[in-house]
Amino acid sequence: MRKKGLTKKHRKNTKIRVKKPAMRLISLLSLMLVIATLIIGFKTYSENEAYAKSLKSQQKKLQEEQARTKEIEDFEAYVKTKEFFEEIAKNRFGLVYKDEIIYKKSE
Repeated sequence: MRKKGLTKKHRKNTKIRVKKPAMRLISLLSLMLVIATLIIGFKTYSENEAYAKSLKSQQKKLQEEQARTKEIEDFEAYVKTKEFFEEIAKNRFGLVYKDEIIYKKSE
């Protein structure tokens, strides 16, 4: 009596067969997908590098402006002192204190 299962020869013939043109098409599509992914990845990487350079530049400008702001704040504090007013009075207007003696070089 014969077995109800498939014979060895018959099993080989029943395997799922993929036709060559379909396999080539799938391979081509996969390759195109990989290439497209690489292109987009490189583009994104170069944009990231440009943004990093821009960020460094902006951070440097920020530090410079913060230093300038500090100088301005220091000068503003100095302007409010008595020393500043004395300096301006002496240098620009030639004013002196009543008890101050000034020696001028004669020519």
